[in-house]
Amino acid sequence: LSTLTLVLIFSLAGWATETRVMTLGKANNIVKDNANVFLYPSTINFYRNIVVAEVCGSEEMYVGAEFWRFGAHYDFGEDKGVVGLYFDQYGLDLSEYQPDPCMGMNPGNGMIDNKLDLIYGRPFGETYFGFALSLYSDSFVSEAEGDDTEEKNMALGVQLGLTTMEEKLDVAAGLLYGPTWTNVGS
Repeated sequence: LSTLTLVLIFSLAGWATETRVMTLGKANNIVKDNANVFLYPSTINFYRNIVVAEVCGSEEMYVGAEFWRFGAHYDFGEDKGVVGLYFDQYGLDLSEYQPDPCMGMNPGNGMIDNKLDLIYGRPFGETYFGFALSLYSDSFVSEAEGDDTEEKNMALGVQLGLTTMEEKLDVAAGLLYGPTWTNVGS
């Protein structure tokens, strides 16, 4: 039993989480692992039947830790494909879409903080296909007295990917629609 426990613990260290990939300088093109499914959706074909959970802490060292990302991949069979579903509390940085930061959404952070990803992959011979649909959503309600400001933000992303040439070439293209938002109040 202790050997099995050690094998499970040490095997977890072999998977690079999004946090590890970011600290390696966003090395998604060098480090090939399950964190690549967001950049290259076709790579989900290589990570079947896994559950991913990433936890982050507050400003005090790990006090108040909460899930940052939670997801799972389900394998329908070798030739039938894989589907992944992820819930993220890290979303879309809106600052690059807003010409004037003073007109921004979510005062203070410039982010759409919630993201839902649906990723599907399927092999076609030696080529692997992947499709990702991402929904970004967030809202803000002012708590200041006399301020009835309410903002709702949304964006939709679609991405296609292919892995070919004996799994040595990953290619992806995507579109992002949005962000759209509504403002109510003063």
